Amino acid sequence: MKRKLLLPFVVLSILFTSCNEDDVRNNNSNENVALENRMKDKKMQKFSEILSKAVYERQDVREFLKAEALKQFDNDYDVLYYLVKDNMISNETFRDILVNYSSEEEITDIERNVPLLNILIPEISFFGVSAENLDVNDNETPVIYSNDEKTNLYLNGKIDFEFKKDEVPDFHTFVVNENDRVDVNSIKYSTRSNKQFSTNSVQNNVRFLSSYFDGSKQQRTSLNTNSVSQRQLHNRVIESFDYFNESTLNKNNPKEISYQRDYIYYGITNKNSFGRLNPDVREYIDYISVNPSFYFMLNENHDTKNKPTIQHSTIVNRRRPLTTEQLIDRMWTKGAYEFKFEIFSDPGHATSVIIPIKPSEIWNFNIKYDRRHGSFWRRSKHTYRIDPKEFTSKVYHVKSRISLEKWNIRNQSLNRFISISEGNSTGLLRETFSKSVTTIASGKFNKGYKLGIGSKVSSQLGGQEIFSEETITQNVFSRNYSDDDFVLAKNIKLNFYDPVIVKKTRNNYTLFKYGNEAFSFSIVPGIQ
Repeated sequence: MKRKLLLPFVVLSILFTSCNEDDVRNNNSNENVALENRMKDKKMQKFSEILSKAVYERQDVREFLKAEALKQFDNDYDVLYYLVKDNMISNETFRDILVNYSSEEEITDIERNVPLLNILIPEISFFGVSAENLDVNDNETPVIYSNDEKTNLYLNGKIDFEFKKDEVPDFHTFVVNENDRVDVNSIKYSTRSNKQFSTNSVQNNVRFLSSYFDGSKQQRTSLNTNSVSQRQLHNRVIESFDYFNESTLNKNNPKEISYQRDYIYYGITNKNSFGRLNPDVREYIDYISVNPSFYFMLNENHDTKNKPTIQHSTIVNRRRPLTTEQLIDRMWTKGAYEFKFEIFSDPGHATSVIIPIKPSEIWNFNIKYDRRHGSFWRRSKHTYRIDPKEFTSKVYHVKSRISLEKWNIRNQSLNRFISISEGNSTGLLRETFSKSVTTIASGKFNKGYKLGIGSKVSSQLGGQEIFSEETITQNVFSRNYSDDDFVLAKNIKLNFYDPVIVKKTRNNYTLFKYGNEAFSFSIVPGIQ
């Protein structure tokens, strides 16, 4: 009887023991990870301190890091320490120089604990900061290291300034971090020097987490004013490019790329197909670009009251660098531009939408920054200068996308028109204008189905046997406006058979662009 009674207790004891062992094992594992992270953090802080001495005292080191960053081995301005440690600078290796500012044991310890040790020259387009324009003559270019608590700025081996966790300096720096594009398992440090091997042979041993990161195979592409990433487009839009794009063009019909909306709206993919209208498709004004010369035009020709204006072109601050928000607040007056979009789809009918946009959302200011190092006798001095002539355009993604009305080409023309101005007044003045519009061929629809791609009818396109042309008519549109409105683009013509996507580069898509030199925008279909 005792044995029977003991059995459940034995089982429970084993279960509790097993659970306790699992808990202990998990706790030990978590503690080991935390200990490893703390150790790695200390090693990276130490490396930042050592590197800052070399960067401060040796111009050839600054030149070396800039040259290596510009190679973009991982399609970013990264310098993987493992790849360059044995590269020669003057008559020494990069590693030897760092050893001279520390010790062999210390550098070896850092290599062992931080295999993905990396040096980044950050690109901050808003302030015109990039590896390309890094001034190697400036020995006060600091080294930055950030952890979960703070960001330290090192200069000549000492912490010159501490930023809060979320604060990032807006000037040239060398950032010490871990590379997140290289597979750590491909890093094989050796006790012997790699000077006997070529740089290429070492780099070939490095594996990337994605082939897109391999700079030897891919050219780094920066988004221009009408390019977007794959995740910013609806899957149906991307699929339309798969069916109709520049690489699948029929030699007998080079306009196939224009048939993308036939798939987006009707699901039509080839000559013999047909489909019904998807009523949930809408067109959106989504991406815009504004020429920086607009700043001068507005100030020269219009009352800028309540409009954002540069009030101080030079800002000087003692001891502490300014954050981006502080800098904009001191340089600019409050307010936003008010862009008015007028969409003309049917005669006598127009819709109007006004959206406010801040200057910082449409332009890179490319602010010039000068820093004077502090000493025992004086505080550090930070000088910022802004010049509208140095502004460059950047993509602005409209947060509340401007929807055009439903586009049913069975009952509406293939054309729409858009005008863009700056101003929030509906206006008391009235203007009418006449535009030629195209209507889809009769017979292109049968019982609610669209027959074949394109806007004409022929047997080859799946339509009726009788060939039918499109029809062109004159429509009269009207708009209300004010003398205070500043027109940037007037009566820009949209066509249902304009392509949506014109080109693909890796995971980026170049959109068809409308507008002029002052103002451009892209139209992106979406599904509600």
